[in-house]
Amino acid sequence: MPLSHLEHFLIQTDDIERTCEWYVRVLGFRVGPSPEFGFPVKWLYLGAQDVIHVCEGGAGVPEARKRYLGQQSQDVRGSGVIDHVAFRCTGLEETIARYRAALGSCAP
Repeated sequence: MPLSHLEHFLIQTDDIERTCEWYVRVLGFRVGPSPEFGFPVKWLYLGAQDVIHVCEGGAGVPEARKRYLGQQSQDVRGSGVIDHVAFRCTGLEETIARYRAALGSCAP
């Protein structure tokens, strides 16, 4: 199950445009192609790689977003802003088995 790299992370915000503008202006990202998920999302790129995905968060998110991503938090500021982090790895079955074994060892 070797991890090869960080795939992306998703930020939920109450202002997609303003959040993206900050990452572009201050850190040098660029807005690039984003798949159509049925809810607003923008992908920010460094070079050819999408690194940050930005979507609407908070209490009033569209049902399509809830179905696709789930929603654990309604926060859009502070520590609730990062919705998920995705890594690229190889060996899906081994990864799932290792994850399940780790969950079992964490049980009280």
